[in-house]
Amino acid sequence: MRTDSPLWVGSALALTELPNLVFGVPAGIVADRFDRRKILRIVEGAHAATYLLTGLLLATDSLALWHLLALAFWGGSMATLHETTRLSMAYDVAGPGSYVRGLSLMHGSDRLGGLVGFAITGSVMERIGFDVAYFIMAGISLTALALVLGVRQAQQQQVRHESPAGSLRTLLREIRRNRPLLTLLVITAVVEVVGFSFITALPFVARDVLGFGPEGLGIMAAVGSAGGAGAVLVHAVRGERARKKVIYVAGLVLMSLGLIVLGLSGALFPVLAAVLVIEATAVTSDIMSQALIQQTVANELRGRAMGSWVFAIGVAPLGQLEMGALVLGIGVGAALVVNGGAMLLVASVSGVLVHRLWRSAAE
Repeated sequence: MRTDSPLWVGSALALTELPNLVFGVPAGIVADRFDRRKILRIVEGAHAATYLLTGLLLATDSLALWHLLALAFWGGSMATLHETTRLSMAYDVAGPGSYVRGLSLMHGSDRLGGLVGFAITGSVMERIGFDVAYFIMAGISLTALALVLGVRQAQQQQVRHESPAGSLRTLLREIRRNRPLLTLLVITAVVEVVGFSFITALPFVARDVLGFGPEGLGIMAAVGSAGGAGAVLVHAVRGERARKKVIYVAGLVLMSLGLIVLGLSGALFPVLAAVLVIEATAVTSDIMSQALIQQTVANELRGRAMGSWVFAIGVAPLGQLEMGALVLGIGVGAALVVNGGAMLLVASVSGVLVHRLWRSAAE
């Protein structure tokens, strides 16, 4: 560890997440203006170079705190461009008839890759060294780059040659004009704050409610991952047969009920069941909101629409602060119940708005 300060660790994590808020929309402009395959190649190459540089700094004992902070912000910025580009490219590759399945498979590959990657690099860090782990991560990024080279798009994007300022004005006009798009972006941001912030409370549930240590928290995380993986599998199988708007709102309702059950439960199995439901509905919320947003815009705006979605989830640190303050002030159980009640209100309002805005649209 280069520092034992929780403040600096938190600062590094914040610098990793900050680019979503700062660069989400600009990344969308880039994704609309340039070939998305080439962008992904550049980003994977940049990831590999970053990991290689970090490994070299560690191997030569030259890594300073400012290196860590700068690399955290740079890595977060590349991740923002990567996420925005691949979300819009999922539609290009899968086509309009299979983009729910495409998004689901993308989320599934994320979870599988993260599970395998973290297991390998974590073991290497503990047994061999941090520098070797980063060299391995560089190799993984180069492998991803090789895979991207073989990607073929089923549908070419329609690029309009606008200046960056013009592209931004076009997006803002679209958001003002397109009420479904604006509604989905606002719902996404609110759900990120009051719903997804539950992850901040889990360590306190494990310690204060169940009396568990790190191993118990790991069990809860594993059950949550299983719930997310199950949701991915269901959406991948059902694909476009799913009633996206109904499933989206139903998922928000179930998430709110899961939060309330998690806050009221004091026994292991109800807690694990609640965590499984929350994670499954969190994945559902991501997939369906992304699919619905892409459904509401023209092809030339797809990158900017996904950039706006990334911008909306960039408010996540506010939710973490909100949940942390509630846990400190009223306790973890009450904090989860409060956010669950807020989520239930959000789900109810979302259901009304979605019905009104899309009632004439085909599923």
